[in-house]
Amino acid sequence: MPANQPHTIRLRGPWKLTPLEAPNAQPLPGQIGQSWDRFIEGYAGPVLYVRHFNRPTGLSTEDRVELAITDCVGTAHVSLNETPLANFAAEQTPFRIDITAHLQLSNQLAIEIIPPALPCPAGITGDVQLEIHSGEGSAH
Repeated sequence: MPANQPHTIRLRGPWKLTPLEAPNAQPLPGQIGQSWDRFIEGYAGPVLYVRHFNRPTGLSTEDRVELAITDCVGTAHVSLNETPLANFAAEQTPFRIDITAHLQLSNQLAIEIIPPALPCPAGITGDVQLEIHSGEGSAH
């Protein structure tokens, strides 16, 4: 693997998915890329994806951790540990943001996806992953 290639951790699951405009909406266990029809027939509104993860181990002070979202349908609002980090549209994917300074031992990632128009389903259709970029002086 070339020295400039990041180490990748895919955040496949478990995710809690909440259809934000469904009556009496409750978080449902799910995976990235699942069709909303599996959960709520005909739902086509905003969706909240929430996943917990631990801080990657073995990080040096020179390492950088980026959150990457490779594809989505709609506009995404990304928060980590209840701190808003970024907003981006599907046309901007793949999207990456440095989250190193926001990492805690235990983390909560929240991604709200707003559909591009109604009625239209919204969701994450690609991978969500952590990309660890080794610092120049580290021995990774």
